[in-house]
Amino acid sequence: MYIYRIVNEIGGKKEKMKKRIFALVAISVIVLLVGIAACSVQTPTTTPPPPSTGKTVSDENVSTLPKRSGITPTTGTKMVGIGGLLPELPEVDWLSMTPGSQLWTLYNGAWTKDNAALYAGDWTYLLLYNDHNQWISIYEVDPGGGEDWNPLGHQKVGYYYHQFDAEKVGWNRIYADGSSTGESNSVWIYVWPSTPPQPALTVTAWMGSSYYTIYPPTNVVYTYYTVNKPCHVRSTYLKQGGGMARCGPRYVSAGTHTDTGTIGYPRGMRTVVVDAWTSSGEYAYDVTSYNVG
Repeated sequence: MYIYRIVNEIGGKKEKMKKRIFALVAISVIVLLVGIAACSVQTPTTTPPPPSTGKTVSDENVSTLPKRSGITPTTGTKMVGIGGLLPELPEVDWLSMTPGSQLWTLYNGAWTKDNAALYAGDWTYLLLYNDHNQWISIYEVDPGGGEDWNPLGHQKVGYYYHQFDAEKVGWNRIYADGSSTGESNSVWIYVWPSTPPQPALTVTAWMGSSYYTIYPPTNVVYTYYTVNKPCHVRSTYLKQGGGMARCGPRYVSAGTHTDTGTIGYPRGMRTVVVDAWTSSGEYAYDVTSYNVG
């Protein structure tokens, strides 16, 4: 009986040892998989999306909204007012029993985890859900691999705003890291080269004189106009009684140009409309006048 008890005890210890070894192996595999996942973050290979409209869900310019360093606690009402419906949190992780910290980008008036884009020099909001009372940081990895660390202090559970400034052209990766729950998801923002806004097409027209006659040598009219970019230009002369004469259209470069014509009857005030348009669809015009005696 004594020997039988010893054999059972030895067998029980072996079984417990097997369970412990199995648990250690399982934990090691999980850690390995997490490590592989963390090291396998790849720059997106898809075509970058177009730059953001820079608007909120209510069509307000993001550039007019408050911009603060660090992170700012926020409420559901404010989040809805800026990015529309609140983003859903993922299911609770079975290992940590929390959804983990989550990060979204404000892009074209909506909160998203998908790829986003901005022009260099612009900025947008990031929305962070911190799932633990913990020390939290946000990391920004630029296209060259440089990492900018933003320690944000010890924060309570809840939603927070942060800002991303588009500085370096290319794909930028942003993620949060908590002292208890580790890294959040990554959001990717492509920064496009900034292009200076092009001025709108403008036309400025004036007459060589405010008075002409129907007799030589003062019966030659001179119409001057200036355009600020290459375009097609046409001068239309509206006479009293409904008559009309046109000069053009013709393609001109940016600068000052002249149209000439010979004046005839009837006498009286004449209106000149100089209009211009570009191949991209821009249109502009100016109106001047002169008197015929």
